[in-house]
Amino acid sequence: ASLTTLTTIHHLITIKLTRDNYLLWKAQIVPYLEGQHLYGFPDGTTAPPSQTITVESNGETQVLLNLEFQHRHLQNQMILSAIISSFSEKILTHVVKCTTSRSVWQALERMFTSQSWARTM
Repeated sequence: ASLTTLTTIHHLITIKLTRDNYLLWKAQIVPYLEGQHLYGFPDGTTAPPSQTITVESNGETQVLLNLEFQHRHLQNQMILSAIISSFSEKILTHVVKCTTSRSVWQALERMFTSQSWARTM
């Protein structure tokens, strides 16, 4: 997905995540990310590639930065930015130290899953 595609999230995700609307918020964001083929980043099914690759050339072994890792890291940062832009300030304070979309997703699941189920019941 391109940056242009991800910026449309502001128009599509109309509910800001608060302490009281996790299930509604999630019902908006998951189909959006799945539709962009990006849900694997926050849900953990898209494993990050190795940061480096080993290349042999003319009998010498070199360890190089993996360009795929760089690309995926940038993509993950765009997803992270898009997700946290849909948070209220109170929620943002709980995930401020998270550095990947996966870590934010895990923090949200810890914060809301049992709480949401209790409310639903």
